[in-house]
Amino acid sequence: MAILCSHCSANLVKEQKAATSEPRCKHVEGGPCNPCTKLVDLDAQILEVEALLNDLKQSRTSLRGRANEIHNPLAHRVPVEVASHIFAFCIPVHDRYSHCGVQKNAPLILGAVCKTWRAVAWSTPQLWTSICIAVYPRDFAVLADLAEEWLARSGKLPLSIHLYLKEDETISNFAVNPLIEVLYAHSSRWRSLDLDIPSALFEVFDGDNEGISILDDLRIIPSDAVETQQSRAYFELSNVLPKPKTVHLSSVYPERIHILWDNVTYLVANLLHVDQCLEILRYTNRMERCDFRMIMEGRENYPLPKSPIILPHLRILHFDCWFECLLSSFINNITLPVLEQFEIDCGRRYLQIDDMLSFFARSASPLTQFVFENCEVGEEDLTRLLYGLPSLRELHLNFEFVGDSSLTDEFWGHLTTESRSAKGNANSIFLPNLESLIYEGYQRFEWETISDVLTTHCDTSRSTSSKEGYRPLKVRPRPLNHLEILLTDPLEMQDGNIIDEDILCRFLSSSSYGFALQICIEGCDLLSISKEHHGMASDYGSDMGSS
Repeated sequence: MAILCSHCSANLVKEQKAATSEPRCKHVEGGPCNPCTKLVDLDAQILEVEALLNDLKQSRTSLRGRANEIHNPLAHRVPVEVASHIFAFCIPVHDRYSHCGVQKNAPLILGAVCKTWRAVAWSTPQLWTSICIAVYPRDFAVLADLAEEWLARSGKLPLSIHLYLKEDETISNFAVNPLIEVLYAHSSRWRSLDLDIPSALFEVFDGDNEGISILDDLRIIPSDAVETQQSRAYFELSNVLPKPKTVHLSSVYPERIHILWDNVTYLVANLLHVDQCLEILRYTNRMERCDFRMIMEGRENYPLPKSPIILPHLRILHFDCWFECLLSSFINNITLPVLEQFEIDCGRRYLQIDDMLSFFARSASPLTQFVFENCEVGEEDLTRLLYGLPSLRELHLNFEFVGDSSLTDEFWGHLTTESRSAKGNANSIFLPNLESLIYEGYQRFEWETISDVLTTHCDTSRSTSSKEGYRPLKVRPRPLNHLEILLTDPLEMQDGNIIDEDILCRFLSSSSYGFALQICIEGCDLLSISKEHHGMASDYGSDMGSS
């Protein structure tokens, strides 16, 4: 049982005294009945016992602190400066998705050990530079006092402010003002600002910067936002235009966020319209990484660019749309000459391959990683697209929720030989730099074909006995050494899913030659299941090819 603070204890005592002094009834000659009289007496005894128990717990806490101080080697052997440095390493990194968690109380936990630790913790500014306030009670005055004490211990160091407040119609701006004013007083030291609060509160969160801002990381998440409908949240600091490098927005109008967009290098934006995404990119010439998630159809408030926007530094791009395929509307208006990683999710809609080919040809980027999820596309079009991406090293194809799109023997056949494009171009080998391939979806191919893929990259000829496996090639058409096949099966595991013993032996031997192969069905390891089915030892294949 936790020990209550003086504030909570006083309120509890008041409530209990009021409850015990309240007359129960006037049932017998104007006085209380016998059961009610006994209840009053019993409540009084309970109150006395609880008060005694609370005193005993407080005494124990005091004695525990003294014992910790006597038996603590840190307090007697380590200088204060060293102890302070050690304490600074004890503060966990803030997790935005846990709503504060352990990080919220970490300095207080250190200070609760003993007086010596508390003195060190209270005098170490580095412990107090990150404050996380998850507002659930309505006693903002108490929170304001705690926040003021906390920030006072941070000295003059840059601050990370994390404020979480869910929408509550009974909470007014006036009620929150004491807390906001405490945070305002330190606004010139805000380095990271993370606001997950109702839209109306953003307008009063304007700071008191006096022309100074070191804000580097900004996160705006209206807690009252409704899916598919953008919030009216408004952010602007008084007397200064912040220049953050990292920005995270969700369901807000970008034009209502007053920052210097040209300084942004990393952007995460959820629930925007396509035209808003493009409008942001007009002003983010330094962008290096960009995540656009759950993008909606454009509102046509912004005109599309007359020519594609060139982003000379953008290396990593994620784009997904849940409501309809808007990828073409996006990529037709951008050029990314240094793009290295590209992840797309079309929300189970049809993908225009010609637009993708045009985008890659125009950008001429050194793409090395491509993640392709939930896109409705024909196998022939997909193959045509991949022939145009010879620099790819990592490819992830996820058709788990797109039943009509999957890979057949024809696709895998392009990996079994030095396949070339239909144009006959000697330089257009299919994925010549591919090192890793992950496929998620239905099985519409034969295991024999996958065995041929391994043969191409592990061996020039099969051994007389299939259980001898493969021998390494001196020359391979591509450096493929990692293959994951993660199958989706709406039916339960049946014997029909079991891999034939002869093919299984070839699969298992590939690991001995440095080829990483994983085959799962609905999260179950199909290689292990097949070994068990054929009565093979669990470690079969681990030592093959060593001689």
